[in-house]
Amino acid sequence: MFHHFQNIDLDFLFEKEGSLSGFVTKVMSMAKVISGYRSFYLYSSIGDPEFEITVDIDDENKEIELSSMQAHVCGDNVWEMAVASDITEKDANKMTKSIVFRNAETGEGLVPVGIRFSDVLPSYLPDDIIKMQIIAFAESIDIYENEEAYFASCEKDSDGNITEPGDGVIFPSGLFYNRTESEEDDEENDKSLTDLICVLRSTVKRVEKGAMTNWWKTEDEQEQNFHTFYFVTVGTLYGDLDIIVGVKQITPEQEKLLKAGSVIRFAVTLSGDVVIDEFENGAVFNEECDLRLIRQGIVKGDTDRIICALNENVSFEFPSEDISVTGKGETFRAFENYCKSKETFVTALCTASVVFDDESVDFTSAKRAVAVSYGGEVAEHLIFIDTNENGKIVKIKIVSALGFDVKIDTPEYEYDDDIYGEEGFEELN
Repeated sequence: MFHHFQNIDLDFLFEKEGSLSGFVTKVMSMAKVISGYRSFYLYSSIGDPEFEITVDIDDENKEIELSSMQAHVCGDNVWEMAVASDITEKDANKMTKSIVFRNAETGEGLVPVGIRFSDVLPSYLPDDIIKMQIIAFAESIDIYENEEAYFASCEKDSDGNITEPGDGVIFPSGLFYNRTESEEDDEENDKSLTDLICVLRSTVKRVEKGAMTNWWKTEDEQEQNFHTFYFVTVGTLYGDLDIIVGVKQITPEQEKLLKAGSVIRFAVTLSGDVVIDEFENGAVFNEECDLRLIRQGIVKGDTDRIICALNENVSFEFPSEDISVTGKGETFRAFENYCKSKETFVTALCTASVVFDDESVDFTSAKRAVAVSYGGEVAEHLIFIDTNENGKIVKIKIVSALGFDVKIDTPEYEYDDDIYGEEGFEELN
């Protein structure tokens, strides 16, 4: 699918035969490769707008397939959020993710975001902290001169109260609409409202013009910028947010009101670009990322993503099951079989220290691991890894958690959700 092209005035590409294919060809000719753990993306930009082409690899036919293109816009706002839930549809492309976040400091809120380049991060499990450059695309927009004009337009209930979201509140209307049971027949409900659509009301901080370059230019032509959309910056409970509003999305009357101090009520979809900081060039291999890959594979069944993290002569050891194999293919199959061996896995990242040495491990100081239970409240096994200088895994070893002082990673804020499994872990000290 091609998302958000209307916001940057490129929806005309769908109107004329051949225009879209020509645009895709042009984008690919300028593209940079961004490697993920499963496959890769093609990235290109034409001024402020950016494009991500998702690439699938057909292992059977040894072919590369281009499955989708999404638009994003470069901006200055970066949020750090904690994962609340992965709401990606089961039949969605494996290189895409839709994630519901909450405030990383307080644990509050529910903010659904479509993740760009999602495969460059090792995991999206509850309470993973994700850093992303964030923008929002306006799906619809109402503009008011000030708060007084806004409140005068709001509908009131029988008691005279207004039930609109508060200033800066991002209300996940699509998520609630799609996932709240209705007494009506499902076939009569309009499910076209996606999980990512949110309602946001806020006071405008500033308005700036966004620019798209003349991507259609020939080699001899000079680059030019064309104003096709606005950056409308508003405050939210999570930080400043730029809303991308297409020039053609608003009327001349609305355009006059589009200024600092006006109040806007949006329906928006949020887009988060995670190719920043250490992941700027794609997937990263080190002990922490490799452990997160392993945990994601166990919990979500994404076992194929671990292959790229394995060294050619990697070994897999599970002494209590009398399993010991060497080699990339053999280790992957052993790990895959382990992931299929139990009906329930409860996992968490942890730091483990040896209490007494039973020769099951070859270290004496604290070491990072994945703690695993099979439905209970206490970690039964620990998964340790060794890595080489390139961050690739040279050994995976599963040992009994008995005899270890295990410190489970938990968020700093108080929470009531069962985020680690059916029961979760009790504190192990």
